[in-house]
Amino acid sequence: MTSIGKLFKIGQRNLVRDLDTLAVTHGVTGAQLSAIDFIADNKYVTQKDIEQEFHIKASSVATMIDRMVEKKMVARVPNEKDKRVNEIHLTASGAKINKIAKQIISSHDENILRPFSAGERKTIIKFLKYVAEDNSNHSLEGEKNGK
Repeated sequence: MTSIGKLFKIGQRNLVRDLDTLAVTHGVTGAQLSAIDFIADNKYVTQKDIEQEFHIKASSVATMIDRMVEKKMVARVPNEKDKRVNEIHLTASGAKINKIAKQIISSHDENILRPFSAGERKTIIKFLKYVAEDNSNHSLEGEKNGK
């Protein structure tokens, strides 16, 4: 039997490749599309928020934001209360890309789930949410109990 971890790694690689292929036609990467979507859905976003949301290293997020600033998709705006913190805001260009991002992400998700019934889709989403949580304690408990 193939391990779940191996299937997730291969699946994740395929998903990223597919999203990047769709995104590149609009001059962005899949990661940038996801970040733009996240920024658009949240009023107050910092670099730290993006790091935590996507589980990406600070240096990688900084580079991604730098590139998005260069392309004028986002702007760094100093926080009024703490000037050491920059908020990340979508520009007008970023807002246009966000509309495209939402369509691409929705279409991408639909294509992946197309072969499954509504009930199966709910189960898949429930399973993926469970896997996305930090379940390290669950696996350790199973090993302690001989499972």
